[in-house]
Amino acid sequence: MGAAGGWLASVVDLARFLTAVDGQPGRPDLLSPETLELMLRPPPRLWDGSPVHYALGWLVRPAFGNWWHNGSTPGTASFAARIGEDITIAAIFNARTMTPNSSFELLIEPALGQGLRVSAWPTHDLFAAFQ
Repeated sequence: MGAAGGWLASVVDLARFLTAVDGQPGRPDLLSPETLELMLRPPPRLWDGSPVHYALGWLVRPAFGNWWHNGSTPGTASFAARIGEDITIAAIFNARTMTPNSSFELLIEPALGQGLRVSAWPTHDLFAAFQ
C-alpha cells in the first residue's frame, strides 16, 4: 500500500508531516520553496476557472492558502489540512466512510473547522509532549 499512499501514522505524526512541508517559519521544512511551489501548482488546463485544483497529491484552494488530502483504508479514514498560513488540522477516524461527497466527508470539515475557534493558542511547542 505504500506506493498508493497507504501510510500508517498517528494523528500527531500526520500533523508533524504537514508542518514539515508547509513552507512556514517555526519548524524546519523538508522541502525547498521551489519544491513546495511545484507540489501545489495547478496542472495545465484541467482545473481552469475552478477555485480548487488537484496538485501533486493535494487539493488546493489558492485564494485562502488551504491545501488538504483525505483518504481511507478498510476501517480507517483520515483528513489532513493546512488552513491559511498558520493552522494545521489532522484527524483519523475508525471508519471508512470518506467516499467523495459522502455525508461524513461533507460534515467533518465544518466540524473540524469549529475546533479552530480558539481564543488563545498555547505559546509552547505542542509536539514536544509527544517526543
